[in-house]
Amino acid sequence: MRKNSKPIFINGFERSGSNILVNLLTSHPGVAAVEGETNEVFQGKWNEPVRKWARRVRSAPVLLASKQKYFDSDNLEERPSLPEWARKHVDTILFNSKMRHELAGLRPNGKLSEQELASTRTLSKNLNGVVLTTPELAEIFPDAMFVCLVRDGRALMNGFLRRGWTAERFSELYYTICSAMLDYKRTLGERVLMLQYENMVADPLATIEQLSQALQLSSEGFASIRLQNKKVMTTDGKYDYVFGGGKDREVHWFDKGEIAKYLVTNSNKAQADSTKQEDLDCFNDKCGDLISQLGY
Repeated sequence: MRKNSKPIFINGFERSGSNILVNLLTSHPGVAAVEGETNEVFQGKWNEPVRKWARRVRSAPVLLASKQKYFDSDNLEERPSLPEWARKHVDTILFNSKMRHELAGLRPNGKLSEQELASTRTLSKNLNGVVLTTPELAEIFPDAMFVCLVRDGRALMNGFLRRGWTAERFSELYYTICSAMLDYKRTLGERVLMLQYENMVADPLATIEQLSQALQLSSEGFASIRLQNKKVMTTDGKYDYVFGGGKDREVHWFDKGEIAKYLVTNSNKAQADSTKQEDLDCFNDKCGDLISQLGY
């Protein structure tokens, strides 16, 4: 028996709007997230050396069992099946991370009790290469659900280029991960929900209803919606906060009917317009047919 019952995994990319989706889902009292991204749960953050090595020691059994950096976001290799003892270890690490997370179980009027938090559905976010752990996670957790968040790669690429990636490297990542998402939808069927970032920010209420039905979450649980303050690209190509003060990741609660005005819908155009044509051409050569399959 697993500690995590009916866990939810978000599959996506960095800078793809996954933080918005995490906040929408954890607005529901029946869902609580782990500390950061899945790769950070198992490997830690690069700028937190003590915690990083503590987490890597804790997750060493998975490394030994798989003989690869299983939850590394840069790992684009196919993941091997894990032995049962390692699967139990993955289950325990995710559960304990949820229970330690200071924002897990946060409600508008306080926090869930430890017992209430333990009974929530664990939410974890798989970005970039960690998406390729989906087949194994589906085996570890037969009742798990996966939300594959896709975004137009012609806009998404801009954020990667600004961080030193080449167009060729990003195009290969996008092609590998999105192709895998489409394959998971074919093989796992209703356990996978394909969701477009553009639809999510354009009509968050419809997205919440879609999530409610696909993940079997009561719509009443989404009466209040939480969002975290984060800089986004505006129409003039600059980054700024849409609401709240100047504190990054600060949590704010809103009535469900008013969240649409706090979600930026035109960032794709601003990002694509800031990308060199030669980089866009490189992406289209590699991923042109793929983005058509994704609905772009």
